[in-house]
Amino acid sequence: MADGTMMRLESLPVSVREEFQPIQFPMGATLLVHDHLPQQVLLLKSGQARLLVHDPRTDRLVPLARLEAGAILGANSLIRTVPGEAAIASTEILALALPAARFLELIEQYPEFAHVCRQPTLSEVAQVLLRELNRLADGVTPVRDLALAAVEQVQLGSSTQPSHAANSERRDTTPNLTPDFWSDTATSEVEPTLSVLSSPPISPTGISWFISGGKVFPDQLYTPVDPQTLDSTQQQDWRLLGIPLEFLPSRPQASETAAANLPTHSPLPFTPQPAPQPNAQHPKPPSSTSPPIPTPYTPTPEPPPPNLKKYPYTHGTGPLQGTLACFKMLAKFLDLPYRPDVMRRVLQDRLRKDGALSLEFCAAIGDLLGLQVQLTNCPAEVLPRVPTPALLTWEDSFAVLYETRPNLLIVGIPAAGVQRYTPTEVQSLWGHEGPVLLLQRTLTTPKQRFGLSWFMPAVSQYRTVLLEVFLASFFVQLFALVNPLMTQQIIDKVIVQEAPDSLPTFGLILLVVGVFESLLTVLRTYLFVDTTNRIDYGLGSQIIDHLLRLPLGFFGRRPVGELTSRVNELENIRQFLTGTALTVVLDALFSVVYVAILFFYSVKLALVALAVVPFFILLTILLSPEIRRRLRAKAERNAATQSHLVEVLSGMETVKAQNIELKSRMSWQQRYGRYVIAGFRAIQLCL
Repeated sequence: MADGTMMRLESLPVSVREEFQPIQFPMGATLLVHDHLPQQVLLLKSGQARLLVHDPRTDRLVPLARLEAGAILGANSLIRTVPGEAAIASTEILALALPAARFLELIEQYPEFAHVCRQPTLSEVAQVLLRELNRLADGVTPVRDLALAAVEQVQLGSSTQPSHAANSERRDTTPNLTPDFWSDTATSEVEPTLSVLSSPPISPTGISWFISGGKVFPDQLYTPVDPQTLDSTQQQDWRLLGIPLEFLPSRPQASETAAANLPTHSPLPFTPQPAPQPNAQHPKPPSSTSPPIPTPYTPTPEPPPPNLKKYPYTHGTGPLQGTLACFKMLAKFLDLPYRPDVMRRVLQDRLRKDGALSLEFCAAIGDLLGLQVQLTNCPAEVLPRVPTPALLTWEDSFAVLYETRPNLLIVGIPAAGVQRYTPTEVQSLWGHEGPVLLLQRTLTTPKQRFGLSWFMPAVSQYRTVLLEVFLASFFVQLFALVNPLMTQQIIDKVIVQEAPDSLPTFGLILLVVGVFESLLTVLRTYLFVDTTNRIDYGLGSQIIDHLLRLPLGFFGRRPVGELTSRVNELENIRQFLTGTALTVVLDALFSVVYVAILFFYSVKLALVALAVVPFFILLTILLSPEIRRRLRAKAERNAATQSHLVEVLSGMETVKAQNIELKSRMSWQQRYGRYVIAGFRAIQLCL
């Protein structure tokens, strides 16, 4: 079934057809996201949509086709169990929606309906072609025209669950396949698999086969395979897509390249021998009187044992603490943003509701974190080949599978630490078979949570100028120290000792110091403002460039006001790095000078003044987490308030047309009131 063709529902009973619920989408709405499995199948009744595909060569969505009424969306991804379809509404759309779980049930119950839905789609063909182009480092070939031409000639196959397409004629076009390859009555005792090759195989029919879905590991998707090497070593279903070689990019063979480089008329340095006849006996090699030299046996060196210190570890016992520890270890290992308070609240709610935490729920959390997740049932003997990292059930909690080798597995257990196990030991501890959650990063997976380190490259670029600002600030602070010292000298020398002749000298010193202090202050301010403006300009350009390169789904999940408020907060962070941080460093340096002067005048007075320092340190350690939490709540309330205000102002025509001014004002007042309360609660601890 190519994208955009009419989906035939006549094969379904009327009661089943009534399960399709109408749903409307505005223009520009996201219908499908390329890196998530759809939650429902959509059948377009009216309107137009744009079919997109993710191009791994540019990490962008490229258009494929325009979908009209009758097109089905989401069915191909659910059948393949591989996300990849992407679509947005070009106009207002009326569609019929069916939940994904119910759709999969209908596939099993109604063969004619399944036959239509299992056909290759334009999106599936484009995904396979793009991965092959990316593998061959071909970044110029456009995929749209190539996929449109190839979709009508592709063939579909499955190692254990074949397509319901015309199998008889396809057997004729693939004579070298095993007899059970296209058969629906293949015995369950033989469960074939495919061996992955390094390059597309060339079959006699001129077709290359690729894995486009099924129960496979993520690194096996879109890889070329040879159907003639089917065996029974694994129990998995494969969805194969056969693409004619004329639509695949070709790479020159080594022999052809070498032959092309030979001179055209160069004489051969040897006399060619005639080709051997089929019945000719091969001549025996000439006997040699010297005995053969024995070659000493050199065993292949084993790889060094892994260093367990490089694997993150967090201690935890029990279902809740153990699961929290596993996600914290995964976040450190995969460089993911991790909010322990949010994660704890989500897990506690699920544990309170269901009484236990399942691996399916962990898969949902991994999907929310932006990872590509796949839940599979894996025998213990297959664990050494599982892509890592992965999450396993372990006793009453979970464990992280960090690394796999043929004879060694590295497992992070929250209650026991990072352990080395052999496959036999894991089988005795884990069992003969169990569920495994595979977790892989994608191109859109977020990285470590935004922090001060993001500003360091921009700040370090102007480190020379900032060093000059620091030196100027240092001397300004030093000159400011001259004022009280000279005042003391005037009191001691001029007033107490009655020496008015020294007063002009002290006055001249104060005047010179004041002039130099003013000049340094002006110079420091000029350098500081110029440098901070350059940093702001560079950071602003990076932010806008990053925002414009984000996928459309990012903006669909976040209001405009929230994005603008977060961008505005960046200036405050920059001001902290270049202003407050500079002041803190200077204060820390001069605090040593001030303390030394205090001890010089009076040891007792200095000790009394420093007696409160431990109290302030303890108070800071205790209150910092709560202050940080309240400041974060204040920022979130401010983002919500600004988001509502921007949306109301940008949609003022709609507000006036629907006469919802009062409702909009009340909503803004509620949000702003919560922001004021959050700000007051944050200041309470700072007083």
